[in-house]
Amino acid sequence: MEAVEKLNERVHPVLSGSRYAEYRGLALSHLIGFAFFFQVVFGRILTFEFQMNRLTDIPIRLLAVWLIMDRIGRKGRIQVSIWDWTQIGFIVCYAFALVYADATMQREIGLQNFVQQALSFLQPYFFFLVVREGTLRRGFRPYVVISWILGTVAFSCVVALIQGSNFAGLRNEIDAVLKQRQAEARLEGPSAMWQARGLFVHANAQAIFLIMGLAVLIGAAYYRRPGPFEIACGVLYGLTIFATFSRTGILSLAVIALAVVGLLALRRNFRAAFISLTAVIGLAFTFVTVVVVFDVDRFKPFVEGLGPVRNDPTKGTLGLTLRQRNFAKAIDLAKKFPVTGVQPMTTALNQQMVIRESVYTFEGLVLNSFAYGFVSYGVYGLAYIFGVLYTGFSQFKRMAIGRPFAAGAVMAAVGLAVTSMTENTVFDAMHMTIVNIIIALAMSRLPAHEENRKQTTGWWDRLLGYPGPVRAKPVA
Repeated sequence: MEAVEKLNERVHPVLSGSRYAEYRGLALSHLIGFAFFFQVVFGRILTFEFQMNRLTDIPIRLLAVWLIMDRIGRKGRIQVSIWDWTQIGFIVCYAFALVYADATMQREIGLQNFVQQALSFLQPYFFFLVVREGTLRRGFRPYVVISWILGTVAFSCVVALIQGSNFAGLRNEIDAVLKQRQAEARLEGPSAMWQARGLFVHANAQAIFLIMGLAVLIGAAYYRRPGPFEIACGVLYGLTIFATFSRTGILSLAVIALAVVGLLALRRNFRAAFISLTAVIGLAFTFVTVVVVFDVDRFKPFVEGLGPVRNDPTKGTLGLTLRQRNFAKAIDLAKKFPVTGVQPMTTALNQQMVIRESVYTFEGLVLNSFAYGFVSYGVYGLAYIFGVLYTGFSQFKRMAIGRPFAAGAVMAAVGLAVTSMTENTVFDAMHMTIVNIIIALAMSRLPAHEENRKQTTGWWDRLLGYPGPVRAKPVA
């Protein structure tokens, strides 16, 4: 066998043993990253559906099928984590709620209806499964996946800045490609034209997407030392968050910045923590000065509070006023169906799709994730939210044992907790896709730093991320 292996290396070194496994792992890393890029960038462009599969969902599902088939014959089993129980448990509870609704003649349920909803909800979870399986394969390059994510978020920033500033008059062309007018006709959260929304319907969604990107960037910084690309991404994300004029995004950015200071202090890196805290205070002072000097009405609640501007629609707080006014209505409706939630019950709203399609069309304006989860799905909706947040925050203990992406998972949980107070974040597939990927990397047993004993062989291998052949250590 050893002679055959040597002969294979001479005839075709690419397809030989370990070399072949390295390329397979590398290819899997790039395919996962491409699947994420394809879903985010073309999600609103390629809307074709076939047999309950959107065109942008197909790449990651094909990867899942490939890994399942490739796992046949392999030894070992996958450990089921609390994240798996949270995702699958929610779908199981939702199925029981639909059966109950059908049994009580509240709604006519079909298997196709349930499968379609289950696939839509589990789409981000497929990324978790594929990435977790990838970390068990030889040659898998986690930073390749991270680079695809950071690049995708940066691309969204560029589109957002061009659209928000109407650079070269491209705003209308971008809106036409992304079908913005059709989305606004369905009341899917229209924003002001000067708010940078990028690839998303609403500027808040773009801001939350950037917050999740910052969480990934923090995890990447723990994995290896940031370079010019990572620094440029961080600056670009921060600038774009301010260009969205999203109050939720700016508040989340401040909370994450303070969380980073806290993590540095816990790691006893007091010098870096002091410098970071000074920078945060300086940026906050600059922000307040700009709001006061330029009289930025949209950000007046940060400076003056909600009291003076609560009932003044010109101050840009109309959405906050509606949420406060109608929140009680949503809770009163949810109390009628605390176990199953409103979504399975057609007669509760007399409109089946009203909550699922757009929260803006619901009288309660349920944009709070906790309220949305309770109104739509009852107690198991709240259980799902707390399961997601618990899994994210529980990664803190993995930071102590050197898991590099655990910090990113904790920051993602911080972002989810903050944004969920004003937006329906936890049930948004695009944002949860990033969370699923960073959670999968945090749970894996990846080393804290990339191996330095491997050297690249040329510019093409460096471009692809392949480290090159392993140099054997001399025998003493």
